[in-house]
Amino acid sequence: MSVQAPVTTNASALGFYASILAAVLTVITFAIAILTPPISGPSCVEDCIEYPYRDILSRFPRDYVWMYPAMVLTAVFLVLMVCIHHYASEGKKIFSQIGVSFALMAAAILIVDYFIQT
Repeated sequence: MSVQAPVTTNASALGFYASILAAVLTVITFAIAILTPPISGPSCVEDCIEYPYRDILSRFPRDYVWMYPAMVLTAVFLVLMVCIHHYASEGKKIFSQIGVSFALMAAAILIVDYFIQT
């Protein structure tokens, strides 16, 4: 009979809840982003704002609302990647460490980018 260490159990539980939260946040973020129609460019259907975009300020907060859950989603994804790294077998931790490294770089870039845009 094998007994799991409590740390692995904690990592598994945290990873489970992080994966559920990531899925829910992904659906919410995509729903908000898809339901925000473009107000300029070739995809604009009606009430378009033409260049030089002088009237854009009236729609400012609504166009970027999807970025707030996207920033939280990025942090949750990073937590999920760390849990996967912790759960990986010793022989495969090098690959999960590489994944965590890329996830950390992507999270830093995306969160800074979304923060600057909002």
